[in-house]
Amino acid sequence: MKTEHKSKKNANNKEDSPPPVTIFHGSNSDDIEHAKSFWRSLTLHPPLESRLVSADIRQRLRIAPAPDKATGNKKTTKDAEAFESALFLHKAHEKLIQDERVRYRTLSQQRESVLDLLHKQREQRIQKEMISKDFK
Repeated sequence: MKTEHKSKKNANNKEDSPPPVTIFHGSNSDDIEHAKSFWRSLTLHPPLESRLVSADIRQRLRIAPAPDKATGNKKTTKDAEAFESALFLHKAHEKLIQDERVRYRTLSQQRESVLDLLHKQREQRIQKEMISKDFK
């Protein structure tokens, strides 16, 4: 088997030269026919990168978001921040209300104790007046 390069013009000009031709010298005709049919049936596929369409490679870029959606991401983060701040303010308000209830409860207990003391003192004063009424 022998490989020859044939060129029509200049031997140094590779752009115009045809692909190399394989010549079978010293082989019988059956082997030559089998080899020719084999080489005709064999086709090399180009690499994936050189194909225009391939199932293995994503051909399309992602679709750019619409202008409303592009600002929507910022809006959702602002909404999330607003929600978190509103939640924080709500919890702070609940804490203030709870503290106020505790303060009112202590004031109410103090008032009850003062009223009880006043009532006790009144009873004692009335008893003393009853005792002194006999001597007046």
